Amino acid sequence: MMVNVEFETVTTIVKGLKPVKIGLEKLCSRNATLLTAGVFSFVIGELNEQNSELAKNMKYSLIQRINEIRNVNLIGLMQYLNFGRKYEAAAVTGDSS
Repeated sequence: MMVNVEFETVTTIVKGLKPVKIGLEKLCSRNATLLTAGVFSFVIGELNEQNSELAKNMKYSLIQRINEIRNVNLIGLMQYLNFGRKYEAAAVTGDSS
């Protein structure tokens, strides 16, 4: 039988992974585009609302990885062509603190 601390740890892990699951399902859909990758602003926002160390570490790692692979010019062009508005890079990466 699980002790309260173990149960809380498992609950924290599940809660931290839920936004990641939602984001991955969206990215893996048939109609996903590079703009769909903006779903990670949702994931980062969800992780930001959690106070666990796991969520903070996942958020930091995700932001770091996005910054490594993102082509700002290409994403900005696609967003402008699709929506007629300027790409806001800060909206995707957010605050990594």
